[in-house]
Amino acid sequence: MTDLPRAPVWPWYVAYCVLMALVYAVVLMAGIAFLVWTITDPQLEVAMGAFVGGAMIVVGGLLLVGYAILPNLPRRPWAWTVHLVVLVIGVIGANPLCALPLFVFWIRDETKASFGR
Repeated sequence: MTDLPRAPVWPWYVAYCVLMALVYAVVLMAGIAFLVWTITDPQLEVAMGAFVGGAMIVVGGLLLVGYAILPNLPRRPWAWTVHLVVLVIGVIGANPLCALPLFVFWIRDETKASFGR
């Protein structure tokens, strides 16, 4: 399926994935900083700080890897659906101002055709 034409929205989708990966890299680094800060400051609640910092590390790390992998998925019909789900989640919560225009262009026939749908 590599002979399929690339959709015009694709570079913008890749930029969205890179932006979101950078956001979650910041979340990951903030979680590490928060964890170190709560462990080194004796006046802070260590258990709560460890929980919050650990959650930021896990969520930031998983989503960083996920958004980094997305542009590298093969252009297959199932991948179009995976990208669509990611955009819907972005529209609903994470980043609606960036994800909504991408969603509108993603559901066009030319984008579907570039994934063999």
